[in-house]
Amino acid sequence: MGTAATKAKNKYNKNNYDRVNLVVTPEFKEQIKKEASRKGESVNSYISNALKNTMGKQSQSENVSALESFRFSVFYNEELVADVDAGQKEVLVRRYTLHPGKQIFYADVIPRYKLGEILALRCWDKDRADIQDCLSNIGLSSYDPYAICKKTHGITYADRIWFRYEGEFFDGVKALEELTNV
Repeated sequence: MGTAATKAKNKYNKNNYDRVNLVVTPEFKEQIKKEASRKGESVNSYISNALKNTMGKQSQSENVSALESFRFSVFYNEELVADVDAGQKEVLVRRYTLHPGKQIFYADVIPRYKLGEILALRCWDKDRADIQDCLSNIGLSSYDPYAICKKTHGITYADRIWFRYEGEFFDGVKALEELTNV
């Protein structure tokens, strides 16, 4: 039958994992075993990590906005409050108001990583239980504040601020009205 510990592990594994059958030649299986052993990993761990690595590279190429230069305008209702030119290393911000309720930028030049932090504040919490559903609903497969804000225009329930990206037309005021009239 097995010990209570074995039964508990089997129950946990059944409820939390799925099996994926991989068909390979015996020679390739030996190569995988040797490589996994060389890295100090089990075969399962080695294959899982290789797949995660590959998928991570794919999702990075899907969300290249985090690496590219781009521009967007920041509005408070219908008022243009800033234009943002995000370069690869630094971000230039032309602020048209310094009103703290209307302005999300603290300086005219900020490092690129700070822009990522500011945009993350306009996104869902990455640790929320249904984050994969939220991302899927807007056509994303991974958590990327740049890509999320591009899809949501930075709209939140917290304020009347929204973004319009270069080369697009988006009526943020109408979207805000629809959001708050739920």
